[in-house]
Amino acid sequence: MIDQSTNLKTELLSILEEAPYYYLKSPSIVRKITKNGRIFYSKYHLLEESVNQQIKKDYLNGKISIATPLGDNEIFIRYFNSENRQRFLYIFRKILRDFKIKREIFFIDEMDVINILISFEQEEKALNKILEIISKNLEKVLEKEWKILPDKSLPKDYNIFIFPDQKLFSNQ
Repeated sequence: MIDQSTNLKTELLSILEEAPYYYLKSPSIVRKITKNGRIFYSKYHLLEESVNQQIKKDYLNGKISIATPLGDNEIFIRYFNSENRQRFLYIFRKILRDFKIKREIFFIDEMDVINILISFEQEEKALNKILEIISKNLEKVLEKEWKILPDKSLPKDYNIFIFPDQKLFSNQ
């Protein structure tokens, strides 16, 4: 029997199919990236090809970890503090309602980190405004316990959506 987690993983793979390339996680660091005087280390190896059926199968069976670049109309939010999880979700859902956003996919990993992927219909200018508003609203009531991507201060290869290995939930 296919559970909700498998259905959502399959839905997420449709996002990957649209990407011109993807990333595959390695057990060790594969690349050192320098940007604005900062050094970043990545365990994700860039594969400049479309995803194939074997990669999809291996991901669904939990054998590999994969990531995709964020699309022009996608935001990825990661929230780190499990103690304030309910408060974060309440505030975040209110923000989504204010923007009339009806679709997000989120999951909670083994470290109780909340990860949210949102797809918007808005153009990039509106998306930047949404990023700013989300940050300001969260900052009003919570400590800086989250990260929002895309972030222009990070290398392109850090502005990626890492596909979940864990429990998945959706508001649909």
